[in-house]
Amino acid sequence: MSRPAIRRTHAVAGSIALLTTLTFWTSTVMSELGGYPETIVDV
Repeated sequence: MSRPAIRRTHAVAGSIALLTTLTFWTSTVMSELGGYPETIVDV
């Protein structure tokens, strides 16, 4: 694999990781602020 391909793969993987973390964090905050206890347990 060439260096540019490795950099591109790393950038894509980092973006996916960031989006995954932000999605989890957002769902956690939303359920904590306005959810029922069952919703909080599910998240």
